[in-house]
Amino acid sequence: MLQLVLLLAIPVAGSDAVVIRADHLYLGHGAPIEEGVLVISDGKVMAAGAGVKTPEGAVVIEHEGWLTPGLFGAFTMDAIGAERRDDTRPLMPEARIVHSLRPHAASLGRNLRAGITMITINPDTGRPCSGVSALVKTHGAKVVDRELQLCLDVSYGAVRTDEHPTSLGSLHELLDGAFSLGAGSFGRAASGELPVLIRARDRLSIRAAADLAKAHGLRGALFGSYWTEGLVDEVASSGLGVICDPVGIAVDRRALRSVLALAKGGVDIGFGLVSPANAPETMRVGAAMCVRAGLDPNVALAAMTGTAAKISGAGDHAGVLAVGRDADFILWSGSPLELSSVLEEVWVDGHRVHGGEDE
Repeated sequence: MLQLVLLLAIPVAGSDAVVIRADHLYLGHGAPIEEGVLVISDGKVMAAGAGVKTPEGAVVIEHEGWLTPGLFGAFTMDAIGAERRDDTRPLMPEARIVHSLRPHAASLGRNLRAGITMITINPDTGRPCSGVSALVKTHGAKVVDRELQLCLDVSYGAVRTDEHPTSLGSLHELLDGAFSLGAGSFGRAASGELPVLIRARDRLSIRAAADLAKAHGLRGALFGSYWTEGLVDEVASSGLGVICDPVGIAVDRRALRSVLALAKGGVDIGFGLVSPANAPETMRVGAAMCVRAGLDPNVALAAMTGTAAKISGAGDHAGVLAVGRDADFILWSGSPLELSSVLEEVWVDGHRVHGGEDE
């Protein structure tokens, strides 16, 4: 209620404003607002909520459907070249995957047409520290944050037989020592300035990630939910969120149970995109399947928008419709959790970039 009052109190722009009245307005958190109103001007959100007044001279659009923030694509290797990982060095904390961005890659357009307006581009896993991810808009390949997350892997996938680290024990000792030393990006992560994304592929690596986070006060997320079903308390105590593995049509029940258990245990979750291995539409399919299995629909919506952005370190830039934020949003014929719903329009920075009468 306080948030709504604050939104209504914000002065809005005049004749250059666009007002969209939607049957259902979802802000990226909480419950959808019935008969909600979004006011945008100069590419920014000026007001959003119920009962927002229409500025004089504004263009008014009546939408008989849902309006949501643009979907957030957590963990992709889209639109980047071959420089995803350097196998010659176990620790590369100062590497920046943004230098490998290919702004004209077709994958950006595929994501945009699926309603994903923001993605994280990540270095490949399989090394203890493969560098730092970036935050990119799918329209225009605009780099929003060049240094989003410090990407780590504490699982068996980061172990080698012929070079250090050669065991899980030496892998964990290596990372623990790097955070204790506190230099460069490791120091920024230990101070809370730079979020982490920690790859976990099994129960042992989930425990190792939780221990590492607690020992060094790290914030951010685990990447990998499949084996978390029985480890929810340990994950919750670490303070990390979880970027969940994609949930596909043929997924087994453990994957669904793990997502539900995390949400029930109070752990923040986001649905991972993990592309180009998965089509961008996979996110909505997985969210709908989780809802059918018992996940709260509002949690599922947030896991595609606001919560996913928050635990990825992008909460200041993406995932929610709030005053002063970029006006990146989607118009749907119905709830995005209903797979029969059609994406009708995509807006980025206050401009329609896909769909509408022109198409």
